[in-house]
Amino acid sequence: MNIHPNLITLLLVTSTLTLLFNLTAKNKQAVHWLFALFAGSVLCMAITWGYGEQMGRYAHLLNMAACMTCNGYWLVVRALFRGQGGVRITHILLAVSAALTMMGLEFLKFFQANAGENVFWLAPSMAAMGSWLNLLSPCFLLLALWEGCRNYQQQTTQGQMQRTLFVSCFALALIITTTVVNAIQAAGGPNLDRTMSAIAATAILLITQVLIFWRVNLGENAAHCQAGAIDTIDCTSETDENGQHTNRARAPLEEEKALAKALETTVRAEQLHLTSNLKLVDVAQRLNTSEYRISRAIRNTGLAPNFNQWVNAIRIEHAKALLDSPSAQALPLLTIALESGFSSPSTFNRAFKLAFDCTPGEYRQQLEKFAGC
Repeated sequence: MNIHPNLITLLLVTSTLTLLFNLTAKNKQAVHWLFALFAGSVLCMAITWGYGEQMGRYAHLLNMAACMTCNGYWLVVRALFRGQGGVRITHILLAVSAALTMMGLEFLKFFQANAGENVFWLAPSMAAMGSWLNLLSPCFLLLALWEGCRNYQQQTTQGQMQRTLFVSCFALALIITTTVVNAIQAAGGPNLDRTMSAIAATAILLITQVLIFWRVNLGENAAHCQAGAIDTIDCTSETDENGQHTNRARAPLEEEKALAKALETTVRAEQLHLTSNLKLVDVAQRLNTSEYRISRAIRNTGLAPNFNQWVNAIRIEHAKALLDSPSAQALPLLTIALESGFSSPSTFNRAFKLAFDCTPGEYRQQLEKFAGC
């Protein structure tokens, strides 16, 4: 179970640098805070791996701080690929429950080391907690892998490249730490569990940091470039005759059509329009592009004049389907408005009247008249 000191040093340095980098990042988003938490947990884990024997029973106390590894990384990947709103209270509670279980297990180990005698309830309690963690940990890892695979076809070319990089590296890390380690041990070789885990953890820290910088930092720079040229969809750097860098604009309609298709597929498939607080920035982060590009694609492909009107049009489709449904005739108009993603009845009424030249109440009355004929 011993790990080469150089591997421990590499993991300590990598986790410390990624922790500091994300804590000091400008314009921090949820993914920065979550990745800093994950890096801190890996740092504590690396310390106990390298210096656990010298620390004795107190290593269990430090292990309590290493409680956001598999569960924490799942939250990181959700925030990375889903953007704003990707991590909700239910996801946090699930991750925290696993963290509390691990902290409880390590505390019981510390208590057992200090008790000096067997306590009848310690062994079954520790066994139950250990079994629960052994079940949860691979589930969190598989969920993280799934986040990189989901909606792959609906992503832009750059988004697909990012997900391919993540899935290939993460899957390779899982294979190395499970299949390869077990195969070596079955063949009578040494137990390389922690050695391979240290290598995999270092690689995951580095790859994830690259992806965060790629998706968040470079994405913001691209948005700033586009904001400086109102009539552009892409910005590329050129050098003019005086040697000065300039922005050259190009607006390929095919890219706008592809982006509009990906936008509509994602919003409708995930029913994002039914969320009343859906914002342009949320969709932009999911599609790994800028808000400006989405607005431009919506306008130039004729979907709608702007993002809000386009979303409201989809919501109106949903509301009209509910009004037309015989099973929903008893539903109050307020319920239909809220279930369709509108935040208030007044907004619902205005959007519906703009689309059908009558209010939802008037439309329902017309349906009742036709039904009575």
